[in-house]
Amino acid sequence: MEKRQKRVNVNTEYIRSLLKGGRPDDGRSAVIYVGNGASESNYAVLTESGEIDGEAYEHLGGFFDLCALQYVNTDAPVIVHNEFLHNCAVFDGFTARRKNKLNWEWYCADGQWHGASEEAMEKRVFLQGEELDLIKAEDNMTLILDARWKAENGDLLGCGYAMYTNELMAHAFGGMNGKTYHNTMAAFENGIEKGYKYFEVDLSYTTDRRLVLCHGWTAANCKHTGFKYNRTFKFMPYARLMQMKVHGNKMISARNFYKKIRDLDEYTYEIDFHNVEGEEMEKRMRALEKDFRYDQKVLDRLLIQVYSKKMYESIGDTSYFKNYQYLVGKSIHDLDDIITYSLDHGICALAVRFNLAKPEYIRKIRNAGLYVMCYTVNHDLVISRTLLENGVNTLCTDYITKEDLDGQKDGFAHYPFRISYSSGNAKAESCYEGLTEGEELERSKSGILTWRDPQEWKNDGKRKLHKCRFALEGKRFAGWKMKVLADGKYFWYCKDRLYHAKGDIAEGTLVEPYIFSDEEQIPVWNLEQNTEFIMVAVWEEE
Repeated sequence: MEKRQKRVNVNTEYIRSLLKGGRPDDGRSAVIYVGNGASESNYAVLTESGEIDGEAYEHLGGFFDLCALQYVNTDAPVIVHNEFLHNCAVFDGFTARRKNKLNWEWYCADGQWHGASEEAMEKRVFLQGEELDLIKAEDNMTLILDARWKAENGDLLGCGYAMYTNELMAHAFGGMNGKTYHNTMAAFENGIEKGYKYFEVDLSYTTDRRLVLCHGWTAANCKHTGFKYNRTFKFMPYARLMQMKVHGNKMISARNFYKKIRDLDEYTYEIDFHNVEGEEMEKRMRALEKDFRYDQKVLDRLLIQVYSKKMYESIGDTSYFKNYQYLVGKSIHDLDDIITYSLDHGICALAVRFNLAKPEYIRKIRNAGLYVMCYTVNHDLVISRTLLENGVNTLCTDYITKEDLDGQKDGFAHYPFRISYSSGNAKAESCYEGLTEGEELERSKSGILTWRDPQEWKNDGKRKLHKCRFALEGKRFAGWKMKVLADGKYFWYCKDRLYHAKGDIAEGTLVEPYIFSDEEQIPVWNLEQNTEFIMVAVWEEE
């Protein structure tokens, strides 16, 4: 197959400036129709005939892939035109948004403009042939009309791409035989047997410029893949890599993966290159398109994940795709900026760590018309079901199946809980004298003391922590850090009121543990049944 054309439009720089909320440079106003997942566009017929003053665009990438510009020349209301078609969905109207300084806002059913963070944000839907009285020629503004689509069963498709309707994504093709990070053909076939339709795929690049399905071969990655690390892995050629096995299974090249999936239309894939930018990213994108033989049909079933603005722009300089996802990761405090950037560039979805996916963050992303993918929940069905009920579209997982989810009934609520108190230092001594029945005081192999309160706490926000009864010579008790076990991992409650993994902790920022004072009142928690919080003593110099 011939290399596909990246863009076939003239003056794409100008239309992209308008899609970011910029103003037309001749003082008029403009309406931009965005296909938002549309399969076809007939706007060129209207622009070429002069029925509307503007231009049709295609191959812009992301949910901007098909769009059309219409100038507003008079004060008469604009008549809404729909010339988009979708091969697997029904047109459900347009929603309207505009740029207000740095952020986007939407026109809602109450006749007012609202930002994405607002609670009850029912958007006003504009239909074919309707008068659009939100814009006048002299306003010198740009109004974006995003097409809205419904599946045959009536569900809204958001960005219009069916891949996001999958509740589950199999991480690296999913776990197999108790091992993860596979990316092997054996794992792919195992994932299909388990019922997955959506797969995360890690692509790495050898020194002789071949793309392979592998999480990588650094010392850290070798712990995941089962390779015995060797310093010479830094210079990894294709032939050597293909002799290695991931958990005893053969690897596969991107070229052979394409051959495997080109006729498997029902499956879609998130492509993770990890955090690569600039020229290195461009090389990988060119290799991906070449390995997939520039097959538009298959490339449109890929979701390209980006880790930064620079990474996305590196791709945009080389290729275009219909599906992009921005990895929020631990940059959750930059969520507003990331949402705005995604809307400015046609990025369809955001990936959020499950422990940082507060309901208000999920709601804000969904209100912006974007999808939410949470990662990586491996075993915890309560967390999985709760995230989905809160509005998450897709969960990345190694082990959870649709059958598992269907069997899960209980979610998070204001359940009672228990608290344990840890000395936090092996040299600390106990002042817990005269333990009553049910009380436990244990010393771990490392010497840490833990006192388990036998009482179950009522989750009403009125209880106070017990007074510290540990002592450490030469140190003063400074308070308690709190951690909780979720999906087999410990997370620390931090100053930003979120739970963070130990590796994310940054002293002197909001992402450092919140310190509870002795006998501080405990707030109401949303938690699963039988949760136990662990309070860890903090000591400082006297």
